[in-house]
Amino acid sequence: MKTTFKRDSSRILARLPSHLNGCRSFEPAERLECGVFSAAFTLHTVLAHGQKAPVNRRTPNASRGLQVKPQNGKPSWNFAKVRILSAALFGVAALFMNGCRTSQSINASAENSIRALLTQQERDWNAGNLAGFMEGYAKSDTTRFASGGNVVLGWQTVFDRYRKRYADPAAMGATTFSDLDIKVLSPDLAMAVGRWHQKGTNGEGSGVFTLVLRKTPFGWRIIHDHTSVAETKA
Repeated sequence: MKTTFKRDSSRILARLPSHLNGCRSFEPAERLECGVFSAAFTLHTVLAHGQKAPVNRRTPNASRGLQVKPQNGKPSWNFAKVRILSAALFGVAALFMNGCRTSQSINASAENSIRALLTQQERDWNAGNLAGFMEGYAKSDTTRFASGGNVVLGWQTVFDRYRKRYADPAAMGATTFSDLDIKVLSPDLAMAVGRWHQKGTNGEGSGVFTLVLRKTPFGWRIIHDHTSVAETKA
């Protein structure tokens, strides 16, 4: 056969853009993983093909392209370097995929824990258990609650504000959280955005909230709560 390894490897490498284009269907966090693996796999295919490809003996310069020495059948220095690069790329791809999966697993676990925390707050509120509801906040002097142009600092101060406004279970009434969107920013920090609706003897209200949560030894806790009330239509 007169087909050179250089020509065949070029044809294989030409397919790489189409492989990378296929990575666009993945989620953003998985696209780079797909790209690294595609590059490593393509290079590996070139090498595997090169080991079986016949050598064009009319080309004495083994340094051209990715050719093999015709004298003794051993790989040229260029071929050896590419083989090492292929192995390195596969190693990087494996480490990257493992890291991405680990990160995704941690994020999913954090999101589930935060969602469970807010669900429990909802249950405690509807059961008239204000103390239980407050367990969702970090018991710290730096815990912050902002609403209606006012800022309250400290867990106990936030608790006192709630008790003053909702003196009994009838005033607390029933509340629901909806449209939750949770973003894990780091292994110990996250943000949650959602809507709330509450109805009790003091009236009915709704709005949106933005929470900043930190992972503590006791689990995920709210360290900042910014709650806004929707304007009542006349």
